[in-house]
Amino acid sequence: RLKNLLRVIKKKNRRIDLCLNVICMIDAIENASIEKIAENLLNVLEEVTAKKHPIIDEIKKIMIECGALNAVMSGSGPTVFGIFKTTKDAYKAKGRLKKLIRFAEVSKTKV
Repeated sequence: RLKNLLRVIKKKNRRIDLCLNVICMIDAIENASIEKIAENLLNVLEEVTAKKHPIIDEIKKIMIECGALNAVMSGSGPTVFGIFKTTKDAYKAKGRLKKLIRFAEVSKTKV
């Protein structure tokens, strides 16, 4: 129901889109849906920062290729994180990322 409502009220206005993203994220967290949480990851600074530092997109691409549900830059950088369903996929990404960057780590958490 919420998803249908959001489709109806969604406008091109960026502020409204961001507010809707927050509503969707709250719903995803309340329902403990890792897929929906990953789907609603957003960082408005990422687009600008990634233009200046293309490695951000490279890191995200590797994470997604290794099975991340999504990957996003944290804050204003320099951290990029991914959400994985399996520890195996996360460690696969870590192995590939270690060839590209100095530091990659896996942390496990619960929703």
